[in-house]
Amino acid sequence: MTEKHGRAWIRQNEDRGPWRYDGEQNLGMGAVTRMASVIFTDDPLFGRIAYGARLEENEANYHIWPADGVGIRFWLMEEDFRLGVELERDGFSDKHPIVVSGDLESIEFTLENRSKTPHHTALLIEGEGYGDLELLFDGEPVIPDTEVEKTVYNLNIDSPKHNVIIRRR
Repeated sequence: MTEKHGRAWIRQNEDRGPWRYDGEQNLGMGAVTRMASVIFTDDPLFGRIAYGARLEENEANYHIWPADGVGIRFWLMEEDFRLGVELERDGFSDKHPIVVSGDLESIEFTLENRSKTPHHTALLIEGEGYGDLELLFDGEPVIPDTEVEKTVYNLNIDSPKHNVIIRRR
C-alpha cells in the first residue's frame, strides 16, 4: 500500500512498514509448539539418550528433565515399540523429572497445573507395541474415556501438582 495507513490484503487496517505479526513467523512458532517433544530412545550411535531433555541414570531408573521449552509431549521410542504421552492443557513439572524404570515398564511424572485453577484436562497416549496400559493418577487407577487412534484419559486437576504413573499391565 502506498498510503501511510490503509487497508491491507489481509482485510485489516495496517500502518505501512512491518506488521505486528507475520504469517511465516506465526506458522514457524506454531510448528515449534506443536512439534516440541522429549524423545527418549536407544540411539544406534549415541546409546541411551533423551532428545530435548537432560538425562540422568542410576542403577534402577532413568531421570529425564524436559528442556524442549514446552513440556507437554514425551515419547518412549524403542525398536519394537513406541509410546507417546501428550498433555492437553497442563505440563510436566520442571521441578521433578520424568522417571522411566530401567526395564521400561513404567513412566512416572509430576503433572503441573499451569493455570493454577481447578479444571479438567486430557492426557493422550498413543503408540504401538507397548501392550496394555494402566494409568494411576495420584495413586488411583483411571479408566480411559476413548480408545481410537489415541487413548484419552480425562483428569480432574484440583491442586498445583499431581502424580501420574503409566505402566504395562
